[in-house]
Amino acid sequence: GVTTEDVTWMNSLGYYGYLEWQLNAQALGDPDCEARLTQFPTITLPPDQLYAQPDSAVVTRHITEAAICRAVYSNRQLLERMVEFWSDHFNTTISSVGVLKTPEVRNVYLQHGLGTFPAMLHASASSPAMLVYLNNTQSDGRTGRTPNQNYARELMELHTLGVDGGYTQKDV
Repeated sequence: GVTTEDVTWMNSLGYYGYLEWQLNAQALGDPDCEARLTQFPTITLPPDQLYAQPDSAVVTRHITEAAICRAVYSNRQLLERMVEFWSDHFNTTISSVGVLKTPEVRNVYLQHGLGTFPAMLHASASSPAMLVYLNNTQSDGRTGRTPNQNYARELMELHTLGVDGGYTQKDV
């Protein structure tokens, strides 16, 4: 957590100085937090190796505990708040997507948390976790006869235009 020395240092930067420092999250060193994150080895694994883990409960516990660890110990506090925000906005649940939540947090929210909305939207749309969460595995996009409309509807209703955004069922 924040120490007295941290508060003194933050005050010396001033509000805008501290904000600029936080906005440059990728350049911030975070060795103490990264050292703590080594206790959660599954958070760096690719999806095929995550599925090969003997206990998926360990994988999902690691992603949850790593998020808490970063929230408490990371120097990148603004990024961590944005990761939480975007994770809530593009909501998928561990109970629905299982181990795919791990690469979603890593490749979508941590990577794009302070980036542009179009980049975040694209990353979320192509995330295996989101595709599973919205049942895109049931879509028959090859023939066009039975496309799954869940993501299109979510994209317009929740993520961009809103329920009264002026789009029609044809747009979906």
